Amino acid sequence: MPKRANRTSFKPGRSGNPAGRRAVPENRREQAVRTRGGQFRKGVSGNPGGRAPSLGVYIRTRTKDGEALADFMLAVMKDTNRKIDQRMEAATWLADRAFGKPAQVVEHAGDLENPLPILLTWGDIGSESMPEP
Repeated sequence: MPKRANRTSFKPGRSGNPAGRRAVPENRREQAVRTRGGQFRKGVSGNPGGRAPSLGVYIRTRTKDGEALADFMLAVMKDTNRKIDQRMEAATWLADRAFGKPAQVVEHAGDLENPLPILLTWGDIGSESMPEP
């Protein structure tokens, strides 16, 4: 028998319907038996259906692992009827994904004889605990 969408079965409960039953989705399974402490027994999953497919998996599947997105951006970049800023943005998008984003250059005022100290901290440390240079 083919599956029907939105098919429900009824279980006893207080829902206000004449039969005194509440609707339960067909894909709802019985809950796994837990220990007295509320934990699942060893070898029993609390989610027997597994994790639902994510949006990323859906997009990768529908775009042939991103090929359709790259083809679209390539078409935008090559389209001479588009505005130059759209074409440049498409070219940047393609270059960032194909070759990686360029490294950010940080300049400093130190020199080889008097290097600047680099202090890495974690958490909330106030300026009073910072060492003097």
